Amino acid sequence: MKPEDHLEFLAPDEIRIRGTRIGLENVLYQLIDCACTPEALVEQFPSLTLAQVYASVEYYQQHRQAVEQYLAEWRSQTERLQVEQDLNPSPGIARLRKRKTDYIQAKRAVETK
Repeated sequence: MKPEDHLEFLAPDEIRIRGTRIGLENVLYQLIDCACTPEALVEQFPSLTLAQVYASVEYYQQHRQAVEQYLAEWRSQTERLQVEQDLNPSPGIARLRKRKTDYIQAKRAVETK
């Protein structure tokens, strides 16, 4: 079985592990950036099998340059979305941030008395 048999290529920027909603980028991020072991990754994502994790690694090794580009674009998009979300929080997040700020200010006021 080829590594591609374990993957679904939904779009140029969307590769999923076949039979799951887990992206190739999530598996490789955990393995490469977080130094997670394949066994720990399967514990973290119970819908994955070790065969799928090893197939993801094999696909990465066989297509390293293309996958590195895929991961770089994913990281860049993730950072852009995080900045956008930070600048334009949902009403719920805005309320939580205000409560946190109010709590910190109240705590400081008590400490300075």
